Amino acid sequence: MEIHGITPNKSLDVKFPYVPEIYLNHFIRGYFDGDGNIYSRGYLVSFVGGSLDFMIALENHLKKKDMKFI
Repeated sequence: MEIHGITPNKSLDVKFPYVPEIYLNHFIRGYFDGDGNIYSRGYLVSFVGGSLDFMIALENHLKKKDMKFI
């Protein structure tokens, strides 16, 4: 599998891909659609991911959009 560029357990070390700014909102919305959650009480939104690097990069992108974190 690795000779074809498929790596096992990539969810633990996947990097945030380069996404042109014009498509970044769409990418984040798509990621949320697969690995996000909305709590009806308190208007809390969460994302789930196994890669710390990916989650930190996602957090940084959301902070640039003035999202608040708890």
